[in-house]
Amino acid sequence: MSSLAKGLRLLRAFDETHTELSLVELSQRTELDKSAVQRLANTLHIEGMLDKNPVTRRFRPSHAWLQLAYSYYWSDQLVGQAIPKLIDLSQELGETVNLAE
Repeated sequence: MSSLAKGLRLLRAFDETHTELSLVELSQRTELDKSAVQRLANTLHIEGMLDKNPVTRRFRPSHAWLQLAYSYYWSDQLVGQAIPKLIDLSQELGETVNLAE
């Protein structure tokens, strides 16, 4: 398995019920050995994809994930076409307007 695939596997370990994870928990959730998890988590931390609590040493997704979501978001043609209309509608109604896919 490539390093990229392992790194993605590690990132996918986080979800709504697992927002902060230790190395042991990451190892259990990914079924990767602890040394591989340690290397991957530290690399992802250095690259800004994971934040690390200096006291508990637990990892959590960083704001850099939003940059990836932003890239996806604006690459979708539907979003590009809908946003101006949603903004106009929101201003006209004085309400929050959302688009769900």
